Amino acid sequence: MTTNQNTTIQNDAIKGMMWSTLGSFTFQIVRVLSQIILARLLFPEAFGILAIVLSFVTVINYLIDNGLSLYIIRIKEIDDEKIFTVFIANLIFAIMAYIILFLFSPLITQYFNENSLDIILKWTSLAIIFNALGSVHKSLLSRSFNFKGLSIVSLVSAIIAGIFAIILALLNFGIWTLVVYHLLFQVIQTTLLLLKYNYLKLSNLRLDFFKEAFHFSWKLMVSGLLNTLYENFFNIVVGAMYSISALGYYSNALKIRDGITQILLDSIQRVSFSYLSKFQEQKEMLKNTTKLILEISVLLISPLLIGIAVTSDSLVRIVFGELWLGMIPIIQVLCISGLLIPLHRINLTTLTVVGRTDLYLRIELMKKLILVFIVVVSAIYKIELLSLLKILLVNSLFVVFVNSYYSKTIMNYSILTQIKDYLIAMFPAFIMGLVVYSIPLILNGGLVLSFLLQVLFGVLVFTLLCSILYKKEIKNLLFFIRNK
Repeated sequence: MTTNQNTTIQNDAIKGMMWSTLGSFTFQIVRVLSQIILARLLFPEAFGILAIVLSFVTVINYLIDNGLSLYIIRIKEIDDEKIFTVFIANLIFAIMAYIILFLFSPLITQYFNENSLDIILKWTSLAIIFNALGSVHKSLLSRSFNFKGLSIVSLVSAIIAGIFAIILALLNFGIWTLVVYHLLFQVIQTTLLLLKYNYLKLSNLRLDFFKEAFHFSWKLMVSGLLNTLYENFFNIVVGAMYSISALGYYSNALKIRDGITQILLDSIQRVSFSYLSKFQEQKEMLKNTTKLILEISVLLISPLLIGIAVTSDSLVRIVFGELWLGMIPIIQVLCISGLLIPLHRINLTTLTVVGRTDLYLRIELMKKLILVFIVVVSAIYKIELLSLLKILLVNSLFVVFVNSYYSKTIMNYSILTQIKDYLIAMFPAFIMGLVVYSIPLILNGGLVLSFLLQVLFGVLVFTLLCSILYKKEIKNLLFFIRNK
């Protein structure tokens, strides 16, 4: 690959990251605002019930989006037959998954002793089929770095679905407000993708390509399935062990944390996977780019997570109201554990890029066995939810070392070097957090005034530190933005 080709790919990747970040930021802002308004209009139990339903739907959607569809991004050559093959395979899988959920919904309802779950699960699960119809289009847009198109489609879908859901909530539709929101978002998104991007053409099915794609994807799918199953298994355990309200607190706290961090992490990961795939055989390029992606990820998400953690008391009281005070300690622990996400993701992404999905699967199997053991023991001894989350935080620290085990061999990027780069990138946010935390202790003011001062001083301190410590990097980034 020539220098000019490398530069072109790099420029496309950076432009893609900018569009992806901007689009995801706007999308998540709309989504979070919708959730806040709905939380004001609905009870925590409604969010708890939907969290149980989405526990099953999310697992299937993950397999669709991160299985065969992901292989389309990685391969060097693509044609109509390969696209059509993956499209049909995803659609058949989605229909089969929906039928299974439909048949087992009465048993799921009986297990949770929640009569409304049956019909809600059957309707919400329809989102699986609509997601399958648009999954290949999303992969092809990512492959060509057309994150502008993806961002616009997601944003329009979120706005329309959010407005419709808020109207239903005001009309006292209760839990069905959330069902309509999630289903309508998927329907609109897929419809826009199919109408605007006519990638799909009727072609022959390629069984040989399906076998090739499945050989690459199955380990990755199982790995992702383990992770997604665990996350949703945790929701099910919380709903069964504690209460639907506790699950509502946890579910909304997780949405607030991930609604902020996913804006940046998903954008960075989508672009970095497409970008790193171009250099999967260049060891030094992989290391340097991985290091850069890690530093950018930490620099961007650490001030958000630390800021939410130190202002959570005021944030929840002002935004959600007194009904949601049980969410405060939960969101604090989740934000701290979220600081480790860049270290987890970057190492696993690298394994996927170089095609070592077998190692990916091995790591995920070991991690999930440990996590399930922790959750089961906690259930037996009836450990309270907050204590369980703290135990999982400690385990997350251990998992960082597990995820990075193979990075030393693959690209000579050891865990100690990663931690050093991580801590340097997080330093401005750490200092900002200390300043923000001390403001209510020093200044005696009202709840709203104190929160506004925390936000103001947080932005000023972080911006000042970054302008001093990362002056050259910011200057180069601004120069690039002006020219692109």
